[in-house]
Amino acid sequence: MRAGRREGGGTTRLMLALVVASALTLADGSAGRTDAAASVDQPRPLVIAGEAGIQDAIDSLPPGGGTVIVPAGTYVLTKKVRLPSHVELRGEGIDRTVLILADGANDHLISNRDLRRGNSGLVIRDLGLRGNAANQSDWSFGVRLVNVTDTLVENVEASDFSKDGFYLGYNAENGVRNVRVAGCRAVGNRRYGLALKHGTGNLIEGCTFESNGFPEEGAAVKPGPDQGLDASGNRIVGNHAVGNYAGVVLYAAEDYGSRVGDNAVCHNYAADNLLVGFQDFRGESNLFVGNTVEGNGRDFDLAPTTHLAGDGC
Repeated sequence: MRAGRREGGGTTRLMLALVVASALTLADGSAGRTDAAASVDQPRPLVIAGEAGIQDAIDSLPPGGGTVIVPAGTYVLTKKVRLPSHVELRGEGIDRTVLILADGANDHLISNRDLRRGNSGLVIRDLGLRGNAANQSDWSFGVRLVNVTDTLVENVEASDFSKDGFYLGYNAENGVRNVRVAGCRAVGNRRYGLALKHGTGNLIEGCTFESNGFPEEGAAVKPGPDQGLDASGNRIVGNHAVGNYAGVVLYAAEDYGSRVGDNAVCHNYAADNLLVGFQDFRGESNLFVGNTVEGNGRDFDLAPTTHLAGDGC
């Protein structure tokens, strides 16, 4: 089956394959089983979702979750896709299944469903997301995860959004924990390629960030918590930050009461970023190891407490 050209707003429905998972999906993409069921391989029933839209297919899953496969094609969405817990949204490739934010949608493309109570066990993979920033009049994000745990975002491109390609945020004091963003791309977003506003135990690895942050003096990757919040105990490993306004920036704003500490920034490459390649501003005991630089406005701008050797990567 192949996709139609529009989704959302209700006119043309899309042809989708819907795989209903009989077991929960873990953040590493494998099927999870309870101890009682671990010795029995349960089949994963296949349901073809006829002429159903992406959100309709997700909403048709059972309470235990499952997988929605979006076939290769171009999809124009007028509103965001909302994922409940234990759901995998999977395309057929980062350059083959492309979701585009419609003109004037002023929304995000993908978000978790329950911001207040939170969600867990999400998987988003093998998709291209396009923000169409020039035709939005308000902010928009590619993947916006708030109050989320045990989640995987893999092989996803988020480009040309009016704010951030990937946003890891919070509701009240509930941030993101054990979220892995791997093998992703963020290109030409107006603020950040990836923003981490509140959370711990998260991993950003093997991603590429290009040409982000110029309209808003942002960065490729920025753990920069909002007032009174904490972005600590995270790892940023093996990424490329090339040609952004700034590269990898850890930032605790003055008089904000926020904390950025005990993070590990390891084996990344930063080149041709306008302001700085790597920055640790008012951080606490962050580790920077094995990072390489070339042609940045300033290669390193580190805090007095930054560690240049140690375990943690």
